[in-house]
Amino acid sequence: MLGRSLWNVAASIAQLLGMAGGGIAVAALGPRSALLFTAGCYLVSATALRFGLPDVRVSAATASGRASVLRQSWQGNRALVRNRAVRTLLLAQCLPPAFVTGAESLIIPYTATRHFPHGSAGVLLACVPAGMLLGNIIISRLTGPRAASGSPCSSCWPAACPCCPSQWIRLSSSSGC
Repeated sequence: MLGRSLWNVAASIAQLLGMAGGGIAVAALGPRSALLFTAGCYLVSATALRFGLPDVRVSAATASGRASVLRQSWQGNRALVRNRAVRTLLLAQCLPPAFVTGAESLIIPYTATRHFPHGSAGVLLACVPAGMLLGNIIISRLTGPRAASGSPCSSCWPAACPCCPSQWIRLSSSSGC
């Protein structure tokens, strides 16, 4: 759980810095120049990857004696999905981003319908990673190491009932879903 929390904190900070950098670029360069600058950065990145990475050849034994990478990937995925504990961890990892994506897709239509000022959508979009960052820090402080070593769902309960803070400690310290 600590690794997942650190990953989410890093992702939230990167998203906030990216939004701030994009906003500064658009404000300083204008939309057209900012898009051209971004396209140039992608071109430089692709060139660096193409010519900067070593050319790794596949050995003859690997090419002839093994299944394809795709087949190996599918076999590995099947083995992971068969394990109930791994399925639970995958679900705990995949559901929060899915919910966030659904909410983010509604922010721009929401601000347009409510006739908010033009910059409001950007502020609301920045609130999502800021809230995730703050939530990860708060939940990790409330649950402590005992809940982090337990079930992956044990630290999800406080997020499921934010209106009942008196239940946070009791539910987050439970050992099961």
